[in-house]
Amino acid sequence: MYKTKTKELIYNIIKDSEKPISALEISQFLKSKNKNLHKTTVYRTLEKLLDMDLINKVNSVSGIVFYESLDEHHIHIECSKCKLVKCVNDQEIEKKLYEIEALIKLKGFKVKQEDLSFQGVCNSCN
Repeated sequence: MYKTKTKELIYNIIKDSEKPISALEISQFLKSKNKNLHKTTVYRTLEKLLDMDLINKVNSVSGIVFYESLDEHHIHIECSKCKLVKCVNDQEIEKKLYEIEALIKLKGFKVKQEDLSFQGVCNSCN
């Protein structure tokens, strides 16, 4: 699946993250593990992982781009004050998202990426 250790390393960081993660957070995590990759390498690797359909790009309302693995359907919630982004994983939501995707397929369109997000204020900022 991976052709380089860098792709594998960055993919595993994204996959192991409990929330969508930004390129800056990936770089900071790598630095904390004494793996200093140039930010250009991180961005280039993220683009390759996107091209391989292994990760998803989440464009937040705040303008920050986050990345996550493509292992399940879910929605994102973003706090408009502190910019926290979380995934909401729920079986009922997942079922509805699969139903929506099936309806889209009936229209002759294959979904490669979905990005459903809501913006509001988290409990900490409320």
